Amino acid sequence: MVSKVEIEKFCEAMNNKMKRNQPVKGDSWKTCSILYLWDRLFEEIMELNMADKSCFTDFGEELVDIANFAMMIWNRYNDGTGGNCEKDRG
Repeated sequence: MVSKVEIEKFCEAMNNKMKRNQPVKGDSWKTCSILYLWDRLFEEIMELNMADKSCFTDFGEELVDIANFAMMIWNRYNDGTGGNCEKDRG
């Protein structure tokens, strides 16, 4: 089982990356096209695929990027701004 410490460490890495991008991108992920977020998620997955797996600096950053885009998409659907699928409303 993953400990709370490990989850918090990963969340801290995600938050630090979001903070670094805040001055330029702000909260644009909250209002941009949901399809744009999906496209960016897949781009980040492709970047991970091409990253040097022997260098944590390379692939570690890509993992954080993927997690951040997944978080953005999750939040957009969770708050209702990502789509309106009838199945999602229970």
